[in-house]
Amino acid sequence: MILKSGNFTDWGKITLGYVVFSEWLIGQFIPVFFMRDSYFATIRDGYGDYYTDTMMAITPTWAFFVMIGVIALGAVAGAYLGKAILKKHFKRAGIA
Repeated sequence: MILKSGNFTDWGKITLGYVVFSEWLIGQFIPVFFMRDSYFATIRDGYGDYYTDTMMAITPTWAFFVMIGVIALGAVAGAYLGKAILKKHFKRAGIA
């Protein structure tokens, strides 16, 4: 819908759409950050206390928001890298 709103040609909308699409990766980490008690109780049975305590220590709640920012920065960098590579190859092929 974001790309469609820019008629698939507006670079800003393309980049924004790619950032939003890339943020879907964060969904698999929601239990780790926001359902901590039940999630870690489940893995404690299978992996043991040492693993579970280590995971709880390295995944504080604030890290969720850092991950969102890092994913967004990576998506923007990837969009610009993709644009540069496509431009290079289209120029070489005589299309652009």
